Amino acid sequence: MAKEHKRKHAVSHRTVISIAIVVGVAVVALGAGIFASWRLQQAGSDGSGSNSTGANSDDESGLIGFGSNPPLKAVIDAQKQSSQGSYDQAQTTLDNALKTSTSSDDKIDIYLEKGVTFENEQKYQDALDAYNQAKAIKATTAVWEAIARVQTALGNKQAAIDAYNQAINSLDPNNQRSQSQKATYQQSIKGLQ
Repeated sequence: MAKEHKRKHAVSHRTVISIAIVVGVAVVALGAGIFASWRLQQAGSDGSGSNSTGANSDDESGLIGFGSNPPLKAVIDAQKQSSQGSYDQAQTTLDNALKTSTSSDDKIDIYLEKGVTFENEQKYQDALDAYNQAKAIKATTAVWEAIARVQTALGNKQAAIDAYNQAINSLDPNNQRSQSQKATYQQSIKGLQ
């Protein structure tokens, strides 16, 4: 009797690993969104705002400097829409921003946000396509990390490992955060082997 009860409630090792991977991907996608928001905030605080303090009263995002940069403001708007579950609306906002953007850096940020939005919907192939579009403009560390994350979610271990290695190779050795990022990527690689 006790053995039957124990078998009914036993969870397979494979189920636990699958759940952990899904939760891990969701956490990483959320972290990527937070990182993208931080990156955008840093880009907006470089003095490109519309007045001497960088603040702009037209900026509804609450972040400094985004009112004067519609493509980046569109990323913030898309993040809000996505957080409310309006994924299609977020993608439309980002697509419209791509049509008007002339800056390569802005386009990379927009494609990264498109990818994160697709990841949040678990549309991993669409996310990979968005990240590859960003990579075609410039293969940054953030782009390689995003590609690795999605390849992991798709079960493409070797492609994920290759992308993490590319992320490591693209790190700026003069940046203080590079060593911790490298360690994080190396840990991810070990988990895939």
